[in-house]
Amino acid sequence: MLNLQNVILPNFKNANLINSAYMFYECHSLMQLDITRFNTKKIENMDYMFQNCSSLEILDLSNFNISNVQSMTGMFSGCKSLKLLNLSNFNANKLQSMNFMFDNCRSLKHLNISGNSILRRSAARYIHRDKFFVVQRVIIRRNDGRIHWFS
Repeated sequence: MLNLQNVILPNFKNANLINSAYMFYECHSLMQLDITRFNTKKIENMDYMFQNCSSLEILDLSNFNISNVQSMTGMFSGCKSLKLLNLSNFNANKLQSMNFMFDNCRSLKHLNISGNSILRRSAARYIHRDKFFVVQRVIIRRNDGRIHWFS
């Protein structure tokens, strides 16, 4: 079992990466992850990328370019300690699958999904259906620039 606790990738050369599925899969001890400069421009598959990162509490993916991503199945499933997730600026126009994306994210209290209506609709359907966690605040930035907080 891998006991990786902190990952900081400031200059990771991944410009040609097209598949990041299972990249941090089952990194149970991972508590800090800084991938703000991670190049995601060509990635098409992010399935189970963070699945079972059960110690991770905060994740900021606002710099991710997901314009080519088609699948995010189970991307955050099993992240049971995740409290704050920033997915703002996600351009999910090619996204086809989000099945089980937030499955077992029991601690998720703040979810920023202000970047894309497709992601907002899908996440909202999932949040209302799942009785295991209650998101206290969903942050949505509308096209007019106004920010709306839903509690």
